[in-house]
Amino acid sequence: MGGGFEGEGTDYSVLLTELPLVVAAGAALPSLACALLIRLVRRRRRATATESELHE
Repeated sequence: MGGGFEGEGTDYSVLLTELPLVVAAGAALPSLACALLIRLVRRRRRATATESELHE
């Protein structure tokens, strides 16, 4: 833990290295989750449409 006590010896260089990665991941993760959800819904709709055509 570095021997710091209540802010003494705090390493602020973490803000320059880690914070941009956290922000990028926070922006990318919801977009990827939304894209995956849309893909799954479209695949399911195609599958149900194909099944309904086979039953006609």
